[in-house]
Amino acid sequence: MHVQQELARLKEVPEHRRAVLLQEIEHIEDGIADLIDSFDPETIERLTILLRSAREEISNQNWTEVKQLVQQARTVFQRALVQQPGFILQMFENLTQERHSALDKKLHDQCVARGQAAIASEDIEGVREVVGAMFRNRMPSENESSGVTLLSGLMR
Repeated sequence: MHVQQELARLKEVPEHRRAVLLQEIEHIEDGIADLIDSFDPETIERLTILLRSAREEISNQNWTEVKQLVQQARTVFQRALVQQPGFILQMFENLTQERHSALDKKLHDQCVARGQAAIASEDIEGVREVVGAMFRNRMPSENESSGVTLLSGLMR
């Protein structure tokens, strides 16, 4: 816990802000590059505009605006990811292996069975619903990123 607090504090130190925010922008850009063929053109355009604007605001040292633009880009990116069947299937596969993180082990097992049935019937919406239920059944973890938390909210 103290390590995470120290990392958060260090990210806010003026001499680190630029590097941290540029790294976040580059991380999103890398994700876009990997999935550009599967995202719709409007999403790509929106992300491009947000990230270009964030870079411009970095040069203006408008840190509050940069953070808002990066957060908006992250949200758009994550929403686009959730629409990808491959992403949902991989999330389901990962979550099935994490029974130890479930608050209710019986519910986890039921979700796994429901998810496998949805996969067998090629019901991606059913798998998406199961993934959301599995996220809501997880123990909170200090190691989970805010992205995972956001994704669980998007699954509802």
